Amino acid sequence: MVLLSEPRLPSAEAILEQLRSIAPAVATGVTTLATTPDESATLRVTGLGELFVALAHGPVPNGEAEALVPFSVCALGTGWRPQPHSDHAVIAFNEQGELPVVERLRLFTFLTAAVVAASAAVGVYWGDAHATHEPEFFVKVARALDILPIMLWTGVAVDPAGEHGVRVLSTSMHRLGLPELMLIAPAVHVREAGAPWLDFFFGLLAHFAYIGRAPATGELVGRTHEEQLPVGYQPSPLRPNEQVWTVHIPESATTEATLAHESPR
Repeated sequence: MVLLSEPRLPSAEAILEQLRSIAPAVATGVTTLATTPDESATLRVTGLGELFVALAHGPVPNGEAEALVPFSVCALGTGWRPQPHSDHAVIAFNEQGELPVVERLRLFTFLTAAVVAASAAVGVYWGDAHATHEPEFFVKVARALDILPIMLWTGVAVDPAGEHGVRVLSTSMHRLGLPELMLIAPAVHVREAGAPWLDFFFGLLAHFAYIGRAPATGELVGRTHEEQLPVGYQPSPLRPNEQVWTVHIPESATTEATLAHESPR
């Protein structure tokens, strides 16, 4: 859902114009179908389905959108909170093709970013990610065509881990059929959003989402060719009946080495 500061939706044409800027290759296969001024818009993605955007009057009920702000990576270390929203846009994609889950999510991300960019948006409430994102952050990440926008698809829960620093846990990889990751970073590595351990965290998530499998117990990952960190499994601190995969960054590890999102080993 897109949180709006005013009860007005962009036209299908305005959404398509933004899509041409965000994902030009996708936009070539999109046509506008219908617009009900300020109320709804429909676009067709040739061979794949239709996007429907509708205005819902009033804020998202029960403060659900605001409650999930702390789980967005864009709120870590920034204190970002959305401005009050008067209404919200509901976005639905009626899929007609058969895309793999990652490609389907990428397409929906591009389309949602176009709606956000064309709207008076103050936040993006992505329920499946268990997070509410800042609009400019959402569009910026969606534009980065060379990486998976994994930080939009899952929230993060960051908790102190005593003398061991922090542990950061993904919240929504199960939506991709994968277990959640818990990364334990020592205190020396704890920084604001964008810290090396956080880049490593999302790099690991993106890699295993891209190849479509969970890591094996004992599999080695690392931020450099020399670093070899074994994968383990343990019960989730949020859902004790679920197993999460774990990676421990040793205190002796450099804080400068970071792993590109597409190339963990």
